[in-house]
Amino acid sequence: MKAFSFFCISYLIGGVLWAQLPSNIYADAAYAPFLYGVASFDPTDSQVILWTHITPNNTQSTINVNWEVATDSNFLNVVQTGTVATDSTKDWTVAVDVSSLNAYTTYYYRFQAPNGNYTRKGRTRTAPAASGSSTVNHLRMAVASCSSVFSGFFNSYQQIAQRLDLDVVLHLGDYIYDFVDPDEEIRVPVPYPSTPTTKQEWRERQRYYLMDPDLRLARQMHPWIVIWDNHDTDYNGSPTQAEDSRAAFLEYVPMRLVTPTDTKKIYRKFSYGSLVDIFMIDILLYRNIDNLPSGEPSILGTSQYNWLTTELQNSTAKWKLIGNQKMMCGWSVANIPPFFPATIGNGSVLDPKSWDGFDGSRDRLLDFIENNAINNVMVLSGDAHVSMAADLHQAPTGSGYNGSTGNGSVAVEFLPTSITRGNFDEMGYPSWVVGAVEGYMATANPNQVFSNIVEHGYGILDIKSDSAIAEFWYMDILNATTNQTFERGLLLKDEENHWHRTPLTTPTSPKDYNATITNQKKITNRVKNTTELTVFPNPSDGQFSITFSLHNSQELSIEIVDVATGKMLQTVLQQRFKSNVQHKVELDLKKLSAGSYYLRLKGESLETGKVIVIQ
Repeated sequence: MKAFSFFCISYLIGGVLWAQLPSNIYADAAYAPFLYGVASFDPTDSQVILWTHITPNNTQSTINVNWEVATDSNFLNVVQTGTVATDSTKDWTVAVDVSSLNAYTTYYYRFQAPNGNYTRKGRTRTAPAASGSSTVNHLRMAVASCSSVFSGFFNSYQQIAQRLDLDVVLHLGDYIYDFVDPDEEIRVPVPYPSTPTTKQEWRERQRYYLMDPDLRLARQMHPWIVIWDNHDTDYNGSPTQAEDSRAAFLEYVPMRLVTPTDTKKIYRKFSYGSLVDIFMIDILLYRNIDNLPSGEPSILGTSQYNWLTTELQNSTAKWKLIGNQKMMCGWSVANIPPFFPATIGNGSVLDPKSWDGFDGSRDRLLDFIENNAINNVMVLSGDAHVSMAADLHQAPTGSGYNGSTGNGSVAVEFLPTSITRGNFDEMGYPSWVVGAVEGYMATANPNQVFSNIVEHGYGILDIKSDSAIAEFWYMDILNATTNQTFERGLLLKDEENHWHRTPLTTPTSPKDYNATITNQKKITNRVKNTTELTVFPNPSDGQFSITFSLHNSQELSIEIVDVATGKMLQTVLQQRFKSNVQHKVELDLKKLSAGSYYLRLKGESLETGKVIVIQ
């Protein structure tokens, strides 16, 4: 059992008295009564759901909250405003589905309390339209799942927040956790959290999660598309308990339900121009409710299967992404070596509640994709707490599929790993067992192109007309850090339907900013000449601390560039720096207006930088 890391205070928030709060857990008191930040969800080419929570005083029964949307972070060009009421029946949450927005446009938004106080400024982005001036041929997305606030630090969320070129964040379930794993007690408050059983307790768990500033920041900086999984709701409880837990989830993580009165029906489609269609499906509430024509249990249910296959067949987008909670590729554990944990799997497959336990459903969907010649299908998965990239085929050990080349594959799967939730490392297995298990899995499952069963982090999808690249990014979860590791990228080419076997060792470049900075001149990050540039905190009020080291001594200039125009605004420092020394430079940029800027290090043999945000 791992040690606690606490700072001691008495803290009453959301009706719960915390005697001790873990490190990096606190409400956003500077923006009271908006203690839990802002967020945006379910973007389309003309709509996005904006969210906040307001804490009432003891005399208020209803609160009217103003909201406004602008095209600039200074709110000089406000394009829409409104007022929405909230009360205790909504747990004082505010959600407004703003429409009539321009396609593929970055917007800023904020809410205002009756006393005049504002929330932080949120940033969101609509999707591109299928045709017209907003049609795009390059999209970037973050993919995340399994984020237990008790199991470690949300360092990955901080990094996702700082990637300002992302179009959307996809969260594939277990956004919150109903329990504290006894083997992963890294950040646990006092009193010890109990498993929620009532709507109010689920609401309290949602608010507790939003006391993490990194989660708040990731929600503030990007639009999110989310599905739930087994730890997010009391899906096995009584009908009342199940409904209450779903209602609490939707109060804090709103979705644009296809049928507003049916909170069970969260499968839905998102179109990103002619480049990408995203189909978010739900296994949790549809597993075992229907049978297939063969009589086998269905993992999707009849109505959801019919919806998904119809949408896939009718899609005209280049790429079709299926976001779901469970791993689809087979993970056989038959004839498993004796060192493998005996408690995992059912003697045949690793997880009988995933697609592995529903062979008929998996084969039926893959048959449909293959028989209808639907190319460029990528399944995005969560839940398993591991990294996995795999080809998808009905019989990956049969003659119809070649594990060495990928020929015969019908679709592919990308599972980036868990944000914090434990895997084999937390289970206490030594490194030789981990290596042996990964080797055995690759042999037993030839369609697995890459696997890692110990690291934590998130994924990046970089999608263009001719290719899609899936990237694995890893971060420490035991300590607060800005250091991250690029593990590898995997390439999928148009209409090939299988991962390339040679991994990419260099991450893809940021999508928007390098193309517009310095009069369209592309900035080259010559990584051989510098270690990773880190900027902290980011966003900030203008005070930044940057660290870097050099392989070659040289004169460097530190420049600030306007992201929107590409214009170099100022040189804040110019001096010579030695090699093989960790340099730390403090910058005071408080005179700049709130907004996004590019911080550039430029020298004799390097040019690199990061997008910074001043609030």
